Order: sequence, then structure tokens, then C-alpha cells
Amino acid sequence: MLWDILAEFCGCRSRSKKSDKVDRTKEQNLRRTRSDGDIRNPVEHVEDHPTSTIHSLVCDPCWERLFTHQSFQKVWNDSLCHHLETGGHSGFSYSTTRSEIFKSSVAGCQWCGLLERDYGKVIDPRFTHTVHVATILANESKVTRGCSAPMPEGAKNLQVTINDITLSYLTYTAADNNAASYIPARDCMLQVGSPLSTKIALECMDRCINTHPQCPKPCLTPLPTRVIDCSNPRSPKIVFSYGSHGHYVALSYVWGGPQFCATTTNIHTLVQVGIDLGVLPWTITDAINTTHSLGIRYLWVDALCILQDSDSDKDIEISRMRAVYRDAYVTVIAASASKAADGYLQDRSVQAHTNLPFLCPDGQLGTFSLVHDGYSDAAEPVDKRAWCLQERLLSPRCLIYTSATLQYECQAETANIGGAVCPPNRFHRLPNVTFSPAPLPLTDTNPEILVLEAAWRFVLMDYTRRKLTDPADKLVAFAGVAEHFFAAWGDDYLAGLWRRSLCREILWKRHKSKVLPEPAKYRAPSWSWAATDGDIMAFDGVVGRTSTAFDGVLGRSVRISCDLCEIVGCEVTPQSTRAIFGGVVAGTLRLSAQMLPIERGDRNSRLVDTFDVSSCAECRTWMESDCKEDEFPWSGKAFRPVEIDSDKDEAQRITAFSACVEWLDSVRGKEDKPTFAIPIGWNEVPGERMVVGLLVKRVENECYRRLGYFETKPGLLWHFHNDMARRQTITLV
Repeated sequence: MLWDILAEFCGCRSRSKKSDKVDRTKEQNLRRTRSDGDIRNPVEHVEDHPTSTIHSLVCDPCWERLFTHQSFQKVWNDSLCHHLETGGHSGFSYSTTRSEIFKSSVAGCQWCGLLERDYGKVIDPRFTHTVHVATILANESKVTRGCSAPMPEGAKNLQVTINDITLSYLTYTAADNNAASYIPARDCMLQVGSPLSTKIALECMDRCINTHPQCPKPCLTPLPTRVIDCSNPRSPKIVFSYGSHGHYVALSYVWGGPQFCATTTNIHTLVQVGIDLGVLPWTITDAINTTHSLGIRYLWVDALCILQDSDSDKDIEISRMRAVYRDAYVTVIAASASKAADGYLQDRSVQAHTNLPFLCPDGQLGTFSLVHDGYSDAAEPVDKRAWCLQERLLSPRCLIYTSATLQYECQAETANIGGAVCPPNRFHRLPNVTFSPAPLPLTDTNPEILVLEAAWRFVLMDYTRRKLTDPADKLVAFAGVAEHFFAAWGDDYLAGLWRRSLCREILWKRHKSKVLPEPAKYRAPSWSWAATDGDIMAFDGVVGRTSTAFDGVLGRSVRISCDLCEIVGCEVTPQSTRAIFGGVVAGTLRLSAQMLPIERGDRNSRLVDTFDVSSCAECRTWMESDCKEDEFPWSGKAFRPVEIDSDKDEAQRITAFSACVEWLDSVRGKEDKPTFAIPIGWNEVPGERMVVGLLVKRVENECYRRLGYFETKPGLLWHFHNDMARRQTITLV
């Protein structure tokens, strides 16, 4: 018994127990047995609910105000977009009180329950409030939809406004509901492992392949070194491809712990005898069945197609990761599974929703449902794991088994299958140009290069927020993405940075709320973001704005010219010559710049407020209250100045602020090694003058280690000479 428990925990339980084989077979058959009927979220059918039942969904006051035929038609048929363009008004308004909403919600009114849940905290019980209800076309909503994520054509969002607070709700109904003629969005497919779900998924892929010009077309590509033959899902085998061509499915999933793997000792058995289903975790078993049901013979799974006890085999196969996912006919993403043992084909639960009467224009009664926000891909286990990012980004087509339903994703869209209600998707695909066969010319004026650079920054931010089981994989798990960008623009890749823009690339900064300890083991040079843990923000040549997407920005911005230093040379030594985009064992960056000595203070060592003034007595006494408004626009914050001083020449001083030194790579106490600021970029526009650069400390001779990033506040008066004679050549390691 103890051995069985331990084996179960390790994910490698044998099928030697006959009862285990029977139980697993029964469970598999139960999970796979589905009817071909429409088996979705059971929104109420009108035929089963007479008028009195539909009326009972809401209270009498709501029925007599909002859900009369006349008022409801004002809500549903008046286009909010049209009225916004003409300056008119759309929808329907009525007055109510917090007390009335609360009492009716307790009594079971679905509409008042929604208002109480979402607006209860902002409705003052002392006053009467106006509730305004309108509709807007879902795909014209201001909600950001990542990779298009379209709702079905003509789908509408219901918008509710109380006290100038507007919330938007997705609308949907069942296919056999009286309201279906007016509401094109359907409820989500819950039986994601059913034949119907597979049929619809195949239709999505066929439509994509035949009608999406921006999506790469599948072709017979060389198979990976090893694949799983799923032609008989009850007796799968590993086969060596030996360069043969064909279609295959790739799997992206979270390991979540030990599992059965292919090794140098068992690979011959897995090839000659086959794979014992009893030792496989549910996710792998589900993937074998999914591959078979899609009509595709081969499946690639890292645990079984890479020899996990062979470093040389891992080096070779991981270096091919980009090709594995890029060339797959489709990638199956087990998004909902937090570990391999979970599986992903279980029936999904009905989403929390509000069910309401629908007054059809022809006088019939139906019902429809509202869901607010709905599914968020950021909540799925795969979206927290670093390895899984490149697997999704590099795949031209994906079937995503989310915790809510089944999605199809390609370069054109991310949508729930079957025309189902589809909440906003916040995942961003790579630009179409990255799938082009030839690299782009590296010129700053090429608009596609600018799009690529923005995409790189966004992907880097997404990747560094994710978790790695082994921190040594920081560059390894990102190698496929790096190779993909290399293929697009052909630049030299240097431990996570690109040579052509190296002056700008080294100005990455850590998110100020995510300061973590220094990694215990070396994995990259200090000037690379891969040397640190936590969220990283790449420098884009602009300070003071917040990026919202590849092409959207908000906030005040100051453009920076990175010409205060010159890159003399940069060399990186990879861990393996077979994996030049993977891990590194050493790296040096030689640059020519001015070195401005600073002095470390002892205050507030927990955070970043660790720099104090050096030798300038005038700076020590210069307080925020002495600043003019245009000199220090953030007057609501109390920051002590930092002296960065190259000598006693007044013209060589930069007054920075500790608030600008918020992305230190490591938090340390006072050290005996000298610390310096290296100006990298600046802006000379009056009112926006500022300097950005690196903080470094000397480790030996003229070798230095990067500590962090600094910037002065825009508009602060400062003086700095960009004097080439004052520069010196140093080496960052």
C-alpha cells in the first residue's frame, strides 16, 4: 500500500494492478462517451417556461419598467454607437433606490441582484438614483480585445450606467430560444471532449486555413526526431521520424511535478512495445485521444519525445523547439490543468450568469443571459508558467482547453468555438511579419521593425512575470521566441538583448513593486535582464508613459536619445554550441561612457530609497519646498535628492531622485566597492530635461557589475556636459 501511494505521488504508477487498469479504462470510456447533440450551458428553454415563469426572473417593478415591450425595444434596438455619432440619446432610464434594489435582489430578482452585486457599494441609500440601460455592438466596445477575439457578427453588449459608472455585459442565449433570432452569441460549449466539440474545432481550423490570409498554412514538414503514434489510442507508440514528413499535434501543458518520462533506458521499450497508458498522467492520455479524434496520426510531447536523462539530447531537442511548435498542424494547450495529472477533457462548469427576460420585437418572450468580464486567460495555470509562453506564441494554430470552454486561436482571432459568447482576450499574438520567410531590413525607419520592437518588449514583460521551476532555464525557456525574432530581423542575440540597439537594450528596469533577492547562481551577465528575477520592463526610448499594447500608449512621454555612451564590444559564451539562443556561461560588455561616483546611504534598505547625497552641501539642504513647480512637478511626493558627481565642477552635476532608482537588481547594505552612475541617454528639450542610465559597482580592476537603473525627473533643472574627453572604457560582467 505504501508503495502504491508513493508511486501515485510520483506520477509513475504501474499498470501491474489489474483493478487500476479496469478503473482507468472505465473512467476513460465514461469521459469519452458523448452524444452528438448540442450539449452546452443549459440556458433556459422558452418552451419549458411559460410567461409566468419568465416573469418570475425579475421583480414586478422591473417587469413594469425595464421589461415592458416598449422600454425593452428602446434598450435593444437603439444603437448606442449611432446616438454617440449624432449626439442623441439611446436606451432607457428609470429611477430607483438602494433599498428597493436590495429588497428585490434578496427576493430573487435577477436584474436587481446584478445591480446589487456590481453597484451596491456606490449607491448612496439616502438618494434616488437613475439607472440607464443601453446596448452597443460587442465588437465596437471600448474593451481591449487582444488577438481580435471577435464576438459573433451582430452580437451586442448591454451597458448599465449608475452614478456615471458604466459596466458592460456580454449577451447570449441558447440556439433553440425564442431570443436566438436576435442574439447571435451562444452559450459556451461545456463538454469540451465531445465529438461535437471536436467537429466544431475542425471546422474552425478549416475556415482559418481557407479564409485567413495572415495565417500560415499547414504543410507536410519534417517531423520532430521522435513522435507518438496515436493511430491506436489504446496502444500508442513512440516512433523515430528519421526525417520523414507529415502532420502532427504538439502539446503545451504544465508539468506541475514528477511524471513518467522517456529516458535512455526505457526508450527502446516505448518504441518496440509501446506506451503503457497506466503510467501516463491524464493530460498526456487526453492529448493522445484528442490527436486521434482530430484525425492526425502523430503527437509531440516533451516528456516522451525528449530523453529527459540526457543533457545532450535535451540540448539538441530544446534548440529545435521553435520548429516543433511553428510547424505543428495544431498545438493543443491544456490551459486549465495545473499539473499533468489533472487532464483537460472534463466537462466544464456553467459560468455564473444573470438570466433575464427577452422581449422579442415580434411579441414573443424569450430569455437571455448576461456575463460580466467572464473568462480571463491570465487566470489559467499555463499563463503563469514561463515555458508555456513560447509554445503558444510560436504556434500558428491552437486549441485552448480553458477552464470555461474550448477556444480556437490563430493569427487572426481568439474565439470560443461554436459562436459562443467570447469575453475580451488579453493575450497578444506575435506580429504576422514574424512568420515571414525572409528577415526584414534593419532600419529604424522601417515601420515593421518598429512593430517588431514593440512586440519584443511586450513579450519580454509577459515572460518575466511568469514562473520557472528551475531558474537556470531563464534564457533556455525563451530560446524559441528569441530564435523567432532572429529569423525576422537577423540581428545578433546577446543573452537576451540585441546588438543593433544595445545602448537602449541595457536600460531595462525591474518593476518597482517586484524587487526580489539576487539569484544564488550565475545564469547571465549582470547587464542582461536574465540575470534577475521578477517583472522586467524593456526600455523603448521613451520615459514616462505606460504601454498598453504593441501599438497603444498612454500618459506623458519624454523621448530619450541614447548617445551618452558607445558600445565598444560585446561577447557572450553559450552553454552549448548546439543551442546558441539558450543559456550562457559568460558575457562581457565593453562601453565608453562617463563614470559619475555616488555614495550609498543606509536609509530604507528594504526598498530602493537607498541612495543619499554625496558631497554637495547645497544639495543636502535643498528641500522639496524650495523647488519651483516647473522644477519638480511631482510636488505631492517627498523624495530626497541624490548627488551624482564626477568632480567639483558645478556643470558636471546631475541631481537625481531616489524615486528614480526604483529598479535595483539587488538590495544590499553599504558596501566597500565604489558605486557609479553611467549616463546612457538624455533629453535636452526645455521643461523635459532628464538623464537615464545605469548604476554599477566595481568588482575588480576596470570590471563592473550592473546594480540598477536611474532616471532624473523630467523638467528638473540639471547640468551635464556630453564631453567625449571625459569618457572612459569599462567592462560590465
